Amino acid sequence: MSVLPALDGRRLYRAYPPGPDGAFDVIVIGSGMGGMSCAAALSRLGRRVLVLEQHYLPGGYTHMFARKGFQWDVGVHALGELHEGGQTAKMLAWLAEGEVPMAPLGDPYDRFRFPDDFEIEFPASHRGMVETLRDAFPEQEAALEGALGMPESKEVDGQNEDDLRVKFDQAISRVWQELRSKASPIGLKMPPVVTSEEDFGADPEHGIEAYRIFYSYLRVLRLALRAIIEARVTEMEAPEILAPDYLPVKENADELVCLFHGVSIPVTGSYDSLMRVLAAVQKPGEFLQARLKNVKTVKSRNSEARLLRGDIEFYGFAMVEPIEEEDTSNRSRRGGRRRRR
Repeated sequence: MSVLPALDGRRLYRAYPPGPDGAFDVIVIGSGMGGMSCAAALSRLGRRVLVLEQHYLPGGYTHMFARKGFQWDVGVHALGELHEGGQTAKMLAWLAEGEVPMAPLGDPYDRFRFPDDFEIEFPASHRGMVETLRDAFPEQEAALEGALGMPESKEVDGQNEDDLRVKFDQAISRVWQELRSKASPIGLKMPPVVTSEEDFGADPEHGIEAYRIFYSYLRVLRLALRAIIEARVTEMEAPEILAPDYLPVKENADELVCLFHGVSIPVTGSYDSLMRVLAAVQKPGEFLQARLKNVKTVKSRNSEARLLRGDIEFYGFAMVEPIEEEDTSNRSRRGGRRRRR
């Protein structure tokens, strides 16, 4: 016996007869979002599925309850990525064998009121969210940039192409001085200093927008090297700036581009030190991802212990304005330079 809600709020009891032989390919226990999704997917793939639920309604945390004339969500109250072409929208359409009707929450979609008369609204677009949070918490702008993948709000130093390059080289030098001061006391040798031309692919034609991306790469490189130093690896080699990737994003009326950019750094160290590197990038506010590739064992110069050597790729991302058509020809030159030996 199953129970389905009727439109007038009454509970409708409906009995379902067993299958011809009572056999099922899969039995799913629990009709929450995960159980129902698995059951629907398996059914679409031709399996005979039975869903068992102890409650009188399916749905798990998608339920609601009423108190004093108000309706309250048990868990989920909203879903994102339901615009045309969104990943969640496509997934639900496949599971339900057609589009699932959804009601937009409006703009703003949430409003929070606090006891001290502080109020903040959550707009329905990334750009609106960025502007709202910057206005509400100006002193936290640097932390917000890392937490939300926001584009750099500060002006890029430099008045012309030559000045931009000089200022960027100075920024690289400051980063290396900072990191060297952390690496030297623990006996770790820093790799050669990267340069704007050889490593980032800067040329005289690049303007402010290109240098915004270069500075974003430099931030990823600084965080990556800092994590490696703090993990106390045995050795690190020259970093390689990886070619960027651009993913178009559409949120309501906003047209944005998600910029994925990364660096690859060869390191040698113990298993524990490499795991500390991977754990360090998960700190709140860092907003990096890392993966270890091409791992092999090497013999330590100073002992019989075996060490691991591999390439750690660090990736960051930022939501940026769409790149103008005339600038797209420069994408292949922004990053992706060869590692210097």
